[in-house]
Parts: sequence; structure tokens; C-alpha cells
Amino acid sequence: MIELPLVIPKDLPNGKHYAIRDEAGAVIDAFGFDLTPLHARRKEWAESVAEQKRLKEFLKRIFDEITICRRGFEEALSALAQHYPGVDRSDLEHRLVTLKAKTPKRSGAPLPNGLIEAWREARNLAEEAFYQAGCDGTECRHIEAENGPSSRTCDNPVRTPDHAVSVSSGSPQIAPGLVAEACPVVSYYGHPVRDAVDVVSAGRYLRASLGAHPSTWEEAVRTIGDFSAAAAVIYALQLYDDDVTSGRNRIRNPGGYYRSVVRIIRRGEIDLQADLLAMRRRKLV
Repeated sequence: MIELPLVIPKDLPNGKHYAIRDEAGAVIDAFGFDLTPLHARRKEWAESVAEQKRLKEFLKRIFDEITICRRGFEEALSALAQHYPGVDRSDLEHRLVTLKAKTPKRSGAPLPNGLIEAWREARNLAEEAFYQAGCDGTECRHIEAENGPSSRTCDNPVRTPDHAVSVSSGSPQIAPGLVAEACPVVSYYGHPVRDAVDVVSAGRYLRASLGAHPSTWEEAVRTIGDFSAAAAVIYALQLYDDDVTSGRNRIRNPGGYYRSVVRIIRRGEIDLQADLLAMRRRKLV
């Protein structure tokens, strides 16, 4: 510390350390180590610590998203093997092994450039492969892997684009700000959430992060309304994210978990607004 210099030695010839005080007991001089340089750089230390905290939080969110992508990839690959064993999965399996080898532990080396984009692409490819296997080259699924009924058929008109969002008047009046404050995972959407339309857009976008099939979303919109369906997506994704972060890993099938949440809301067995308020309070503690 002396060589840096962070402290300045101030010794007597006999090497003793003591303070010299006046009659009132106030220190007027001292021998030992002068900490003035260290104190003068206290603002620099505080900024350095704050920057390390920001970097740690950023890396945590990146690793959380990688975990979500990895689980979605593995679940899509597993579903493909279970329902369509004749489909060639060698390229996807090789991609999974390669990405796992490139991904460091949470407490390990920094993330390689482009790794998160590679996981997103891999997950999309696996989900698309599963969907195409079910479609068999047609515009609609003639083999439906989901248990619930799907409102999408070959005779249905083309759905409106994602940016053309409507909010049904029957949706519960949950403040959009409450959804954003209670569920930080909404930041994965990449756009600010200011109103109900933003909530619906975010829910529709983040539905894939749960590995939930589009028919699950359509069922939710049909039964509880588009706003509640979107809020439930964000709510379920936050619970899943918290579960993964805690290491408990109790939610093994987030897509199926979302479907269950929607049906519980429909039966009135859960007050989504009350749960979001409780989640927000826990985040603020």
C-alpha cells in the first residue's frame, strides 16, 4: 500500500506509533500511517464498486436468458425425439453440445462474443424444427401435440401482425406499471412497457421464452382475454426465472406451467393482481 501509494508512513526513529494530544485531548499530531491518500480516493473506490455491481447484474441477466434458451432448446429437442423420432436431429444435437462447451459457468470466464445470439438462434431452430415436423409441409398442424384445442385451422384467415395489438375490454384492470415493476423479466422484451398495448405485445413476444406453443396463447386469449393472457405470460416467466436463479429448479416445464396458470386464473382460484402486488413488495425489500 505504501508503494502504490495508498498510505504514507510517518514513524519516529524508535519505530513507535502514537498520537500527540493537546490539553483538551484533541489529536494534534500522530505517528504511524497517514491514510489521507486512501480517504481522498474514496469516491473512486465507491464508483468502482458500483460498476462491479452493475456488471454482475448484467451478467446475471445474460446467464438467466441463456438458461431459458438452453431449456427451451432441450425441451424442443426432447419433444421432437418423442413425437417425431424419424426426423434427423443430428445437426441440432451437435449445435447443443457445441454451445454447452462454449458456455462458461456463472462464476467462470467472461462470455464469448455472440454467445447469447447463438443460443437464441439455436432455440428458434429447434422450435421451428418441431413445428415443421408437426405441419409436415402444410400451413397448419394435422398432428397436434398439445392436449388443449387449437383455434388455428387451415381455413382461418392470416393472423394480424404482432404490432397490430388490441386489448379486449373484458380484461382485468391491472396497471401496466405494476406488471413491469413486479416482473423485471419484462426487460427481455427490449421495449418500454407503458400501457396495456405494450403489456400485450410483451406477453406475445415472451411467450416463446416459456416454450409455450402458440395454441396455449390462443387458448389464454380466448378464455381470459389478451391482457390477462399477456400478464400471465410475464408473471409465469418471472416465477420461472426466480426458480432457475434460486437453483431449486422446481418448474421443469414452463410452457405447461403457463397453461396451468391460465386455467387457474380462469377458474378464479388466483388473484393475479394480488400476486403481482406481493411480488412487487418482495422485489422492493
